[in-house]
Amino acid sequence: MVDTDTFLTILYVMVDDFCKTSLPPEQHPGRQATLSRSEAVTLALFGQWQGVGSERGFYRYAQRHLRAPLLFVTLA
Repeated sequence: MVDTDTFLTILYVMVDDFCKTSLPPEQHPGRQATLSRSEAVTLALFGQWQGVGSERGFYRYAQRHLRAPLLFVTLA
């Protein structure tokens, strides 16, 4: 079994490669988003994999466990 940090890193690389090769560049008015599209999709996929019952529950989990210095540092 692979640890969470390794799994998230592999998942992020796969999602980021897909976003860069298959989707148009992000263009939106207003303030720059805190998380990139790749980071948001990675978190959404990971949340489904974790099986947390709600978005609020996953957000609490992410704030406690995924804000390590090398993971999602801009997660508010």
